[in-house]
Amino acid sequence: MNVCGRQWIRSGRRREPSSPTGAWTGCGPWCAMWRAGARSRRMPPSSWICPPTGGRHSVRPSWAPCWGLAGCACAACPPVQHPQPASPPLDRCLPPRHDRGMADAPLRDPNPEPGGAHADPALRPEIARARTIARLPLNAIRAFTAAARLGGMAAAASELGLTPGAVSQQVKTLEDRLGLKLFEREARGVRLTAVGADLADAAHQALDRMAHAYERALARTAPGILTVGVAPSFASLWLAPRIGGFLKARPDLAVRLDSQRHHVDLARGEADIALRWGRGDWRGLVVLPLGPEPLTPVAAPALAAALRARIDFGPACLLDQVRLHFAELDDWGCWFRAAGVAMPEVIAAGPGGPVFSESTAVIEAAEAGQGIAIGRPSLTADAIAAGRLVQLFPDIRADDGWGYYLVATEVGLRRPAVAAFRDWLMAEIAKMPR
Repeated sequence: MNVCGRQWIRSGRRREPSSPTGAWTGCGPWCAMWRAGARSRRMPPSSWICPPTGGRHSVRPSWAPCWGLAGCACAACPPVQHPQPASPPLDRCLPPRHDRGMADAPLRDPNPEPGGAHADPALRPEIARARTIARLPLNAIRAFTAAARLGGMAAAASELGLTPGAVSQQVKTLEDRLGLKLFEREARGVRLTAVGADLADAAHQALDRMAHAYERALARTAPGILTVGVAPSFASLWLAPRIGGFLKARPDLAVRLDSQRHHVDLARGEADIALRWGRGDWRGLVVLPLGPEPLTPVAAPALAAALRARIDFGPACLLDQVRLHFAELDDWGCWFRAAGVAMPEVIAAGPGGPVFSESTAVIEAAEAGQGIAIGRPSLTADAIAAGRLVQLFPDIRADDGWGYYLVATEVGLRRPAVAAFRDWLMAEIAKMPR
Protein backbone atom coordinates (compact mmCIF):
# COMPACT_ATOMS: atom_id res chain seq x y z
CA MET A 1 0.00 0.00 0.00
CA ASN A 2 1.41 3.38 -1.00
CA VAL A 3 0.86 5.76 1.86
CA CYS A 4 2.49 8.84 3.28
CA GLY A 5 5.11 8.67 6.02
CA ARG A 6 2.95 9.32 9.05
CA GLN A 7 1.97 6.27 11.06
CA TRP A 8 -0.37 5.75 13.96
CA ILE A 9 0.93 4.21 17.17
CA ARG A 10 -1.64 2.33 19.23
CA SER A 11 -1.00 0.78 22.67
CA GLY A 12 2.69 1.47 22.26
CA ARG A 13 3.06 -0.77 19.17
CA ARG A 14 3.55 0.26 15.56
CA ARG A 15 0.92 -1.03 13.13
CA GLU A 16 2.51 -1.70 9.74
CA PRO A 17 0.45 -1.52 6.51
CA SER A 18 0.81 -5.27 6.07
CA SER A 19 -0.46 -5.98 9.58
CA PRO A 20 -3.28 -8.57 9.57
CA THR A 21 -5.24 -6.42 11.99
CA GLY A 22 -5.95 -3.96 9.20
CA ALA A 23 -4.72 -1.02 11.32
CA TRP A 24 -4.73 2.33 9.61
CA THR A 25 -1.67 4.14 8.34
CA GLY A 26 -1.31 7.44 6.59
CA CYS A 27 -1.97 11.07 7.36
CA GLY A 28 -5.34 10.10 8.77
CA PRO A 29 -7.04 13.07 10.47
CA TRP A 30 -10.46 12.70 12.03
CA CYS A 31 -12.07 14.64 9.22
CA ALA A 32 -15.61 15.87 9.02
CA MET A 33 -16.45 13.53 6.15
CA TRP A 34 -15.46 10.46 8.14
CA ARG A 35 -17.48 11.60 11.15
CA ALA A 36 -20.51 12.26 8.96
CA GLY A 37 -20.17 9.16 6.81
CA ALA A 38 -19.23 6.49 9.30
CA ARG A 39 -19.31 7.53 12.91
CA SER A 40 -22.83 8.93 12.77
CA ARG A 41 -24.15 5.59 11.49
CA ARG A 42 -23.21 3.95 14.82
CA MET A 43 -22.56 0.61 13.12
CA PRO A 44 -20.70 -2.23 14.81
CA PRO A 45 -16.91 -2.18 14.37
CA SER A 46 -17.02 -4.86 11.63
CA SER A 47 -19.26 -2.85 9.31
CA TRP A 48 -17.74 0.60 8.95
CA ILE A 49 -18.56 1.92 5.47
CA CYS A 50 -15.82 3.42 3.33
CA PRO A 51 -17.46 6.52 1.75
CA PRO A 52 -15.33 6.66 -1.45
CA THR A 53 -15.87 3.03 -2.50
CA GLY A 54 -18.83 1.77 -0.48
CA GLY A 55 -16.68 -1.08 0.81
CA ARG A 56 -16.82 -2.32 4.37
CA HIS A 57 -13.84 -2.46 6.68
CA SER A 58 -12.99 -5.76 8.27
CA VAL A 59 -12.16 -4.02 11.57
CA ARG A 60 -13.00 -0.71 13.11
CA PRO A 61 -10.34 1.79 12.01
CA SER A 62 -8.31 3.29 14.79
CA TRP A 63 -7.15 6.15 12.54
CA ALA A 64 -9.23 7.29 9.60
CA PRO A 65 -7.76 8.95 6.48
CA CYS A 66 -8.75 12.33 5.24
CA TRP A 67 -11.43 11.45 2.69
CA GLY A 68 -11.42 14.84 1.08
CA LEU A 69 -7.69 14.86 0.31
CA ALA A 70 -6.45 11.42 -0.50
CA GLY A 71 -9.19 8.80 -0.47
CA CYS A 72 -9.35 5.64 1.63
CA ALA A 73 -6.27 3.69 2.74
CA CYS A 74 -7.98 0.60 4.16
CA ALA A 75 -7.45 -2.95 3.02
CA ALA A 76 -10.84 -2.99 1.27
CA CYS A 77 -9.90 -0.13 -1.08
CA PRO A 78 -7.40 -0.04 -3.96
CA PRO A 79 -3.96 1.38 -3.21
CA VAL A 80 -3.74 5.13 -3.50
CA GLN A 81 -0.92 7.62 -3.41
CA HIS A 82 -1.21 10.11 -0.59
CA PRO A 83 0.07 13.45 -1.80
CA GLN A 84 1.37 15.87 0.77
CA PRO A 85 -0.88 18.95 0.82
CA ALA A 86 0.64 22.21 -0.37
CA SER A 87 -1.13 24.19 2.31
CA PRO A 88 -1.90 23.28 5.94
CA PRO A 89 -5.67 22.62 5.76
CA LEU A 90 -4.86 19.20 7.22
CA ASP A 91 -3.97 20.80 10.54
CA ARG A 92 -7.57 21.72 11.18
CA CYS A 93 -8.64 18.10 11.50
CA LEU A 94 -5.54 16.54 13.05
CA PRO A 95 -6.16 15.39 16.61
CA PRO A 96 -4.15 17.27 19.26
CA ARG A 97 -1.98 14.30 20.25
CA HIS A 98 -0.98 13.33 16.68
CA ASP A 99 2.75 13.46 15.87
CA ARG A 100 2.96 15.89 13.04
CA GLY A 101 6.53 15.01 12.07
CA MET A 102 7.52 13.11 8.92
CA ALA A 103 8.48 9.47 8.65
CA ASP A 104 12.06 10.05 9.69
CA ALA A 105 10.93 11.91 12.84
CA PRO A 106 10.88 10.00 16.16
CA LEU A 107 7.61 8.15 16.60
CA ARG A 108 5.74 9.04 19.82
CA ASP A 109 2.89 7.42 21.59
CA PRO A 110 -0.01 9.88 21.20
CA ASN A 111 -1.29 8.78 24.65
CA PRO A 112 1.86 8.11 26.67
CA GLU A 113 1.33 6.41 30.00
CA PRO A 114 2.49 8.58 32.95
CA GLY A 115 5.89 7.40 34.05
CA GLY A 116 6.34 5.38 30.84
CA ALA A 117 9.14 5.43 28.31
CA HIS A 118 8.43 9.02 27.24
CA ALA A 119 8.17 10.46 30.75
CA ASP A 120 10.81 12.79 32.10
CA PRO A 121 13.39 10.49 33.76
CA ALA A 122 13.60 12.88 36.71
CA LEU A 123 9.87 12.37 37.40
CA ARG A 124 9.75 8.57 37.18
CA PRO A 125 10.55 7.86 40.90
CA GLU A 126 7.89 10.35 42.03
CA ILE A 127 5.33 8.86 39.66
CA ALA A 128 6.10 5.33 40.82
CA ARG A 129 5.82 6.42 44.45
CA ALA A 130 2.49 8.12 43.77
CA ARG A 131 1.16 4.88 42.25
CA THR A 132 2.30 2.92 45.31
CA ILE A 133 0.57 5.38 47.64
CA ALA A 134 -2.63 5.11 45.61
CA ARG A 135 -2.59 1.33 46.09
CA LEU A 136 -1.83 1.36 49.84
CA PRO A 137 -4.45 -0.58 51.87
CA LEU A 138 -4.60 2.01 54.66
CA ASN A 139 -7.19 0.20 56.80
CA ALA A 140 -5.12 -2.99 56.70
CA ILE A 141 -1.95 -1.06 57.60
CA ARG A 142 -3.75 0.61 60.51
CA ALA A 143 -4.95 -2.75 61.84
CA PHE A 144 -1.50 -4.33 61.38
CA THR A 145 0.23 -1.45 63.18
CA ALA A 146 -2.15 -1.68 66.13
CA ALA A 147 -1.69 -5.46 66.38
CA ALA A 148 2.10 -5.08 66.21
CA ARG A 149 2.15 -2.33 68.86
CA LEU A 150 -0.26 -4.01 71.28
CA GLY A 151 0.99 -7.55 70.73
CA GLY A 152 -2.18 -9.25 69.58
CA MET A 153 -5.34 -9.13 67.50
CA ALA A 154 -7.71 -8.90 70.48
CA ALA A 155 -5.99 -5.84 71.94
CA ALA A 156 -5.89 -4.19 68.52
CA ALA A 157 -9.58 -4.93 68.02
CA SER A 158 -10.43 -3.30 71.36
CA GLU A 159 -8.51 -0.15 70.42
CA LEU A 160 -9.93 0.09 66.88
CA GLY A 161 -13.49 -0.78 67.83
CA LEU A 162 -13.50 -3.93 65.67
CA THR A 163 -13.77 -7.64 66.28
CA PRO A 164 -10.59 -9.74 66.52
CA GLY A 165 -11.69 -11.60 63.39
CA ALA A 166 -11.94 -8.35 61.44
CA VAL A 167 -8.43 -7.32 62.52
CA SER A 168 -7.07 -10.76 61.56
CA GLN A 169 -8.71 -10.46 58.15
CA GLN A 170 -7.19 -7.01 57.61
CA VAL A 171 -3.73 -8.32 58.49
CA LYS A 172 -4.20 -11.30 56.17
CA THR A 173 -5.24 -8.94 53.38
CA LEU A 174 -2.01 -7.01 53.84
CA GLU A 175 0.04 -10.22 53.85
CA ASP A 176 -1.66 -11.38 50.66
CA ARG A 177 -0.98 -8.06 48.96
CA LEU A 178 2.70 -8.25 49.90
CA GLY A 179 3.10 -11.97 49.42
CA LEU A 180 4.94 -12.10 52.77
CA LYS A 181 4.24 -13.23 56.30
CA LEU A 182 4.19 -10.37 58.78
CA PHE A 183 3.30 -12.40 61.88
CA GLU A 184 4.26 -15.83 63.14
CA ARG A 185 1.14 -17.32 64.69
CA GLU A 186 1.96 -18.99 68.01
CA ALA A 187 -0.04 -20.66 70.74
CA ARG A 188 0.12 -17.60 73.00
CA GLY A 189 -0.39 -14.98 70.35
CA VAL A 190 1.54 -13.55 67.43
CA ARG A 191 5.16 -12.58 66.89
CA LEU A 192 6.44 -10.19 64.24
CA THR A 193 8.69 -11.55 61.52
CA ALA A 194 11.76 -9.56 60.48
CA VAL A 195 9.86 -8.06 57.55
CA GLY A 196 6.85 -7.38 59.78
CA ALA A 197 8.97 -5.59 62.38
CA ASP A 198 10.50 -3.36 59.72
CA LEU A 199 7.11 -2.52 58.23
CA ALA A 200 5.53 -1.98 61.66
CA ASP A 201 8.25 0.50 62.66
CA ALA A 202 7.92 2.47 59.42
CA ALA A 203 4.11 2.40 59.51
CA HIS A 204 4.01 3.55 63.14
CA GLN A 205 6.25 6.51 62.37
CA ALA A 206 4.19 7.42 59.31
CA LEU A 207 0.87 7.19 61.14
CA ASP A 208 2.27 9.18 64.05
CA ARG A 209 3.37 11.95 61.69
CA MET A 210 -0.05 11.90 60.03
CA ALA A 211 -1.72 12.16 63.44
CA HIS A 212 0.50 15.11 64.34
CA ALA A 213 -0.41 16.88 61.12
CA TYR A 214 -4.10 16.12 61.63
CA GLU A 215 -4.03 17.50 65.17
CA ARG A 216 -2.24 20.64 64.00
CA ALA A 217 -4.81 21.16 61.26
CA LEU A 218 -7.63 20.55 63.74
CA ALA A 219 -6.13 23.08 66.12
CA ARG A 220 -6.06 25.67 63.33
CA THR A 221 -9.66 24.93 62.43
CA ALA A 222 -11.01 25.52 65.94
CA PRO A 223 -8.11 26.88 67.98
CA GLY A 224 -10.24 28.22 70.83
CA ILE A 225 -12.47 25.22 71.63
CA LEU A 226 -11.49 22.44 74.03
CA THR A 227 -13.91 19.49 74.25
CA VAL A 228 -13.79 17.52 77.50
CA GLY A 229 -15.63 14.22 77.86
CA VAL A 230 -16.56 13.80 81.50
CA ALA A 231 -18.63 11.49 83.68
CA PRO A 232 -21.94 13.19 84.64
CA SER A 233 -21.44 12.98 88.42
CA PHE A 234 -17.89 14.33 88.28
CA ALA A 235 -19.01 17.12 85.93
CA SER A 236 -21.80 18.37 88.19
CA LEU A 237 -20.26 17.81 91.65
CA TRP A 238 -16.60 18.66 91.05
CA LEU A 239 -15.74 20.14 87.63
CA ALA A 240 -18.60 22.59 87.12
CA PRO A 241 -17.91 24.56 90.35
CA ARG A 242 -14.21 24.90 89.39
CA ILE A 243 -14.12 25.30 85.61
CA GLY A 244 -14.30 29.09 85.92
CA GLY A 245 -10.77 29.09 87.33
CA PHE A 246 -9.41 27.49 84.20
CA LEU A 247 -11.28 29.88 81.92
CA LYS A 248 -9.93 32.83 83.92
CA ALA A 249 -6.39 31.51 83.52
CA ARG A 250 -6.92 30.80 79.81
CA PRO A 251 -9.33 33.42 78.43
CA ASP A 252 -8.31 32.47 74.88
CA LEU A 253 -10.01 29.07 75.24
CA ALA A 254 -13.63 27.98 75.33
CA VAL A 255 -14.46 24.69 77.04
CA ARG A 256 -17.24 22.32 75.98
CA LEU A 257 -18.17 19.69 78.58
CA ASP A 258 -19.60 16.53 77.03
CA SER A 259 -21.30 14.76 79.97
CA GLN A 260 -22.36 11.27 78.93
CA ARG A 261 -22.45 7.90 80.65
CA HIS A 262 -20.69 6.18 77.77
CA HIS A 263 -17.03 6.88 77.05
CA VAL A 264 -16.28 9.29 74.23
CA ASP A 265 -14.01 7.90 71.51
CA LEU A 266 -10.82 9.94 71.77
CA ALA A 267 -9.17 8.18 68.84
CA ARG A 268 -11.99 9.32 66.54
CA GLY A 269 -11.80 12.89 67.77
CA GLU A 270 -15.08 12.95 69.73
CA ALA A 271 -13.27 14.86 72.50
CA ASP A 272 -9.82 16.29 73.14
CA ILE A 273 -9.50 14.87 76.65
CA ALA A 274 -11.72 12.83 78.99
CA LEU A 275 -12.36 12.38 82.71
CA ARG A 276 -13.55 8.80 83.11
CA TRP A 277 -14.89 6.69 85.92
CA GLY A 278 -13.53 3.16 86.09
CA ARG A 279 -10.48 1.10 86.96
CA GLY A 280 -8.03 2.76 84.57
CA ASP A 281 -7.73 -0.20 82.20
CA TRP A 282 -7.98 1.62 78.84
CA ARG A 283 -5.23 0.36 76.59
CA GLY A 284 -3.71 2.51 73.91
CA LEU A 285 -4.40 5.74 75.84
CA VAL A 286 -2.54 7.86 78.37
CA VAL A 287 -4.27 7.27 81.74
CA LEU A 288 -3.56 9.46 84.78
CA PRO A 289 -5.33 8.73 88.11
CA LEU A 290 -6.92 11.72 89.84
CA GLY A 291 -6.01 10.46 93.27
CA PRO A 292 -7.38 7.85 95.69
CA GLU A 293 -11.14 7.59 96.17
CA PRO A 294 -11.66 5.95 99.60
CA LEU A 295 -15.20 5.08 100.64
CA THR A 296 -16.66 6.58 103.80
CA PRO A 297 -20.27 7.04 105.08
CA VAL A 298 -21.68 10.57 104.98
CA ALA A 299 -24.97 12.01 106.19
CA ALA A 300 -26.74 15.32 106.64
CA PRO A 301 -25.72 17.17 109.86
CA ALA A 302 -29.02 16.54 111.65
CA LEU A 303 -28.99 12.82 110.93
CA ALA A 304 -25.31 12.57 111.86
CA ALA A 305 -25.98 14.28 115.22
CA ALA A 306 -28.82 11.87 115.99
CA LEU A 307 -26.63 8.86 115.27
CA ARG A 308 -23.74 10.11 117.38
CA ALA A 309 -26.13 10.58 120.31
CA ARG A 310 -26.79 6.84 120.39
CA ILE A 311 -25.09 4.82 123.09
CA ASP A 312 -24.21 2.06 120.61
CA PHE A 313 -22.80 4.47 118.05
CA GLY A 314 -20.42 2.56 115.79
CA PRO A 315 -20.21 1.05 112.35
CA ALA A 316 -22.72 -1.67 113.23
CA CYS A 317 -25.41 0.87 114.10
CA LEU A 318 -25.65 1.74 110.40
CA LEU A 319 -27.16 -1.66 109.68
CA ASP A 320 -30.59 -0.50 110.86
CA GLN A 321 -30.47 2.86 109.08
CA VAL A 322 -31.72 3.79 105.61
CA ARG A 323 -28.74 3.35 103.33
CA LEU A 324 -28.57 5.02 99.93
CA HIS A 325 -27.07 2.85 97.20
CA PHE A 326 -25.37 3.41 93.87
CA ALA A 327 -26.71 0.73 91.55
CA GLU A 328 -23.46 -0.23 89.80
CA LEU A 329 -21.34 -1.01 92.88
CA ASP A 330 -21.55 -2.84 96.20
CA ASP A 331 -20.06 0.13 98.01
CA TRP A 332 -21.81 -0.57 101.34
CA GLY A 333 -20.68 -4.19 101.41
CA CYS A 334 -17.10 -3.07 100.69
CA TRP A 335 -17.17 -0.54 103.55
CA PHE A 336 -18.77 -2.92 106.09
CA ARG A 337 -16.07 -5.50 105.34
CA ALA A 338 -13.36 -2.86 105.86
CA ALA A 339 -15.03 -1.90 109.18
CA GLY A 340 -15.14 -5.52 110.31
CA VAL A 341 -18.93 -5.64 110.48
CA ALA A 342 -20.62 -8.90 109.55
CA MET A 343 -23.83 -8.22 107.68
CA PRO A 344 -26.77 -10.47 108.67
CA GLU A 345 -28.17 -12.50 105.81
CA VAL A 346 -31.45 -10.62 105.88
CA ILE A 347 -29.68 -7.28 105.48
CA ALA A 348 -27.15 -8.63 102.95
CA ALA A 349 -29.95 -10.01 100.80
CA GLY A 350 -31.60 -6.61 100.27
CA PRO A 351 -30.32 -3.09 99.64
CA GLY A 352 -31.85 -1.64 102.81
CA GLY A 353 -32.72 1.59 101.05
CA PRO A 354 -33.31 3.25 97.68
CA VAL A 355 -31.02 2.45 94.75
CA PHE A 356 -29.94 5.20 92.33
CA SER A 357 -28.43 4.91 88.87
CA GLU A 358 -26.46 8.16 89.26
CA SER A 359 -23.96 9.04 91.97
CA THR A 360 -25.19 12.63 91.88
CA ALA A 361 -28.65 11.54 93.02
CA VAL A 362 -27.16 9.54 95.89
CA ILE A 363 -25.28 12.58 97.23
CA GLU A 364 -28.26 14.90 96.80
CA ALA A 365 -30.53 12.49 98.68
CA ALA A 366 -27.99 12.32 101.51
CA GLU A 367 -27.80 16.13 101.70
CA ALA A 368 -31.60 16.21 101.97
CA GLY A 369 -31.49 13.87 105.01
CA GLN A 370 -33.06 10.92 103.19
CA GLY A 371 -30.50 8.43 104.42
CA ILE A 372 -26.78 7.65 104.72
CA ALA A 373 -24.61 7.46 101.61
CA ILE A 374 -21.17 6.09 100.84
CA GLY A 375 -19.17 9.06 99.65
CA ARG A 376 -15.95 9.56 97.72
CA PRO A 377 -13.74 12.65 98.15
CA SER A 378 -14.23 13.93 94.60
CA LEU A 379 -18.03 13.85 94.99
CA THR A 380 -18.44 14.92 98.63
CA ALA A 381 -15.53 17.32 99.27
CA ASP A 382 -17.49 20.49 98.46
CA ALA A 383 -20.57 19.37 100.42
CA ILE A 384 -18.44 18.51 103.46
CA ALA A 385 -16.56 21.82 103.24
CA ALA A 386 -19.88 23.70 103.04
CA GLY A 387 -21.35 21.78 105.99
CA ARG A 388 -24.06 20.04 103.99
CA LEU A 389 -22.63 16.60 104.74
CA VAL A 390 -20.71 15.10 107.67
CA GLN A 391 -18.36 12.10 107.66
CA LEU A 392 -19.59 9.61 110.24
CA PHE A 393 -16.43 7.50 110.54
CA PRO A 394 -13.57 9.43 108.88
CA ASP A 395 -10.97 6.96 110.17
CA ILE A 396 -12.62 3.91 108.58
CA ARG A 397 -12.13 3.90 104.82
CA ALA A 398 -12.39 1.27 102.15
CA ASP A 399 -10.88 1.03 98.69
CA ASP A 400 -12.81 -0.81 95.98
CA GLY A 401 -10.38 -0.05 93.13
CA TRP A 402 -12.70 2.38 91.34
CA GLY A 403 -11.92 6.02 90.70
CA TYR A 404 -11.69 8.91 88.27
CA TYR A 405 -8.98 9.18 85.64
CA LEU A 406 -7.74 11.72 83.15
CA VAL A 407 -7.56 10.00 79.76
CA ALA A 408 -6.14 11.28 76.47
CA THR A 409 -4.26 10.15 73.39
CA GLU A 410 -0.50 10.66 73.19
CA VAL A 411 -0.95 13.00 70.26
CA GLY A 412 -3.75 14.90 72.00
CA LEU A 413 -1.63 15.60 75.08
CA ARG A 414 0.92 17.36 72.88
CA ARG A 415 -1.62 20.04 72.01
CA PRO A 416 -1.01 23.16 74.11
CA ALA A 417 -4.67 23.55 75.09
CA VAL A 418 -4.95 19.93 76.28
CA ALA A 419 -1.67 20.13 78.19
CA ALA A 420 -2.82 23.35 79.87
CA PHE A 421 -6.09 21.74 80.98
CA ARG A 422 -4.23 18.70 82.32
CA ASP A 423 -1.84 20.87 84.35
CA TRP A 424 -4.67 22.95 85.78
CA LEU A 425 -6.74 19.86 86.64
CA MET A 426 -3.89 18.09 88.45
CA ALA A 427 -3.13 21.25 90.43
CA GLU A 428 -6.78 21.50 91.54
CA ILE A 429 -6.89 17.82 92.47
CA ALA A 430 -3.81 18.29 94.65
CA LYS A 431 -5.68 20.93 96.70
CA MET A 432 -8.48 18.52 97.65
CA PRO A 433 -8.61 17.07 101.16
CA ARG A 434 -8.55 13.31 101.10
